[in-house]
Amino acid sequence: MPRSAFKQSPRAHASISLDLSGVSPMHGGEIVNLDGSRWDLDPETSAYRGHTEQHIAARGTIRVGDTVIDVDGFGFRDKSWGPRHWGNLYWHKWTPVTFGPDFGVLLALMGRPGQEPDVVGHVWRDGALLPLTDARLDVDYGPDFVQRSMTLELETAAGRTLMTGEVLSTTPLQHRKANPAGGETLVRIIKGVTLFKCEGREAWGMSEFLDLVEDGRPVSTLRHL
Repeated sequence: MPRSAFKQSPRAHASISLDLSGVSPMHGGEIVNLDGSRWDLDPETSAYRGHTEQHIAARGTIRVGDTVIDVDGFGFRDKSWGPRHWGNLYWHKWTPVTFGPDFGVLLALMGRPGQEPDVVGHVWRDGALLPLTDARLDVDYGPDFVQRSMTLELETAAGRTLMTGEVLSTTPLQHRKANPAGGETLVRIIKGVTLFKCEGREAWGMSEFLDLVEDGRPVSTLRHL
């Protein structure tokens, strides 16, 4: 549970000093009307005003207590503006990973009640950002429906990409929101450090699984993805 994870985990002074540089174009932006005018957000249904994502390179150091970790590798950044209204989301699966300056993957599956998931994302390959046209995500869950491993089948106009992921550690988070009926809406967010493998390469990335909880169960586990 998030409360016990924060209370029981060890604490230490930490600092981060990293130089970040983009290795791909940014993906996303602010949602606007068809004529380009500003879109009026409904805070009861919208999650954020705008969102961008990008494959990056990072170099520098992370200090935790007396431990110094040198960083020279690749990662991913995402930026939202607005506030974020986590309680308005139903479920999503987000798996960003950057294998190097020439190759990376982003998959975001966005679920809504009674609808097929929206597929958002791309494959970054040899200088081209290839939008996903379709995707399939098969997940192996452990106790309490926490992701343990996964297989991703990604389709772009250039063809098919197959990727696997093994979750190495997870952090549980949650968001609570009062609903009009007088009860409480609970959203569970599991962030997993994940080792992804694809086409003979491997890299650490993230698997972020967000779910509205109904009857004690994450809603996305009630259907096959």
